[in-house]
Amino acid sequence: MQEAERPPTTSRRVFIGAATIGLLAGAPIAALAAVPGQDPDAELLGLIARFDALERRINLTYQEGHPAHIEDDHERDAFKAPMEAEQEELLDRICDLEARTLQGFKARAAILILWSAEAREAASGEAAEFWHDRLLGALLRDITREARA
Repeated sequence: MQEAERPPTTSRRVFIGAATIGLLAGAPIAALAAVPGQDPDAELLGLIARFDALERRINLTYQEGHPAHIEDDHERDAFKAPMEAEQEELLDRICDLEARTLQGFKARAAILILWSAEAREAASGEAAEFWHDRLLGALLRDITREARA
C-alpha cells in the first residue's frame, strides 16, 4: 500500500532549541573520535565529527539569547552557506563509507538525530503514523541510548 503524501514540514532548524540540546548536548560526536590506523571507522568518525561540529555551530545561530544567534535571515544564510557547502561534501563521503563498528553506527545515528527534526521526534518515542517511522525511531533511540544517559 502506498503511503499518503505528507504535508510539508517545517525547516529542520525550527525545532532546534531544547530538543536538540537536551538530546545530544553532552555528547558531541567528537567524543567518539577514533584512533587513525587502529579503528576501521576512523575516517567515517572523523567526517561525522566535522559534520557534527558544523551543524552545532549553525544551530546556535537560531538560538535566541545565545551570543552566536543571528536574527536576520539573510545574514544567517550568508554566514551558514560555506558551512552547509562543506557539510554537503562531508555527507557525500559519509554516505559512501560503510560503518564497520558499533561506534560508527552510533555516530551515524547521532548525527541523523542532530540534523533531522523527524528523526529526533521518532527517537523520542513519540508514536509515529507510519510503521517504518516507528521502527526507525526505535532503532535510533536504542543505538543512541548512551549519548542520552
